[in-house]
Amino acid sequence: MAIARRRTRVLSLLVVATLAAIVFAPHSGAQDIAAQPHGDLSLECDACHTVDAWSPLRDPLPFDHDETGFALAAAHAEAVCRSCHGTLVFSQASADCVACHDADLRDATPPHEGFPTTCEDCHSVNGWAPANFDHNQTGFLLRGAHQGVDCFSCHADGYAGTPADCFSCHESDYNGASEPSHEGFVTTCEDCHTVSGWSPANFDHNQTGFLLRGAHQGVDCFSCHADGYAG
Repeated sequence: MAIARRRTRVLSLLVVATLAAIVFAPHSGAQDIAAQPHGDLSLECDACHTVDAWSPLRDPLPFDHDETGFALAAAHAEAVCRSCHGTLVFSQASADCVACHDADLRDATPPHEGFPTTCEDCHSVNGWAPANFDHNQTGFLLRGAHQGVDCFSCHADGYAGTPADCFSCHESDYNGASEPSHEGFVTTCEDCHTVSGWSPANFDHNQTGFLLRGAHQGVDCFSCHADGYAG
């Protein structure tokens, strides 16, 4: 009998110990759920969330984005948080434009291939257009009539690798010239024309091997070149 009672007491102690271990053991699942999912964000949960549910969030939020070093101005103020913050750890979001706008860069028309990825060089937070680009930094200064030309007229196929010689953009003007016909002429437009316009043109006839001297200097070009200049 004594042995049986002793055995029952030991079994009872084991059961109590097991139950205590279960009850007082750390609940890892609950801790994972309650852990801070936003990294080092130093706000209490109820600052943004309500007791009803995690979402929708409080409106307005007490969080001032301007204090992060990235102020939400203009179009950025209307952006959905998730469009820049792909994870719940908000501090992992990059402040570089292209980090959020890589797709816009790749899909831009005309193509932006070869352009730097510093969007702010040309664009503002108000929108993609109007854009501000200093063409004079490219090595091809926009002067005279070139200043009012639409970008697409020279950059229909993109910006990278656009030729800088006149004929590449003005071949149709050259081929269509009729007063006089430019057949046989050199294609270096700048030899006779300026960036101000096609006319007045300046041609040095003395470079042709036939010097214009005396009365020849005042003769109208067409009186000798009615059928063109070549030959």
